[in-house]
Amino acid sequence: MPRLFMFFALTLCLSACSNKQIYDGAQYNNERECYQRPESQVDECLQQNSQSYEDYQREREALKKAE
Repeated sequence: MPRLFMFFALTLCLSACSNKQIYDGAQYNNERECYQRPESQVDECLQQNSQSYEDYQREREALKKAE
């Protein structure tokens, strides 16, 4: 039984890390795209794409509860 619990705990931890890595990668790509815009739009674009993963998760959980 303890091995089964450890397996599920490890799987849960790894999936959380993977989700954060995917989010960070998407944010990085969005940031790179911001620098392709005209100079007058770069700051606004970067600001719109500056949400941390933790803030994203909190908003996501709040939306799930609201449904």
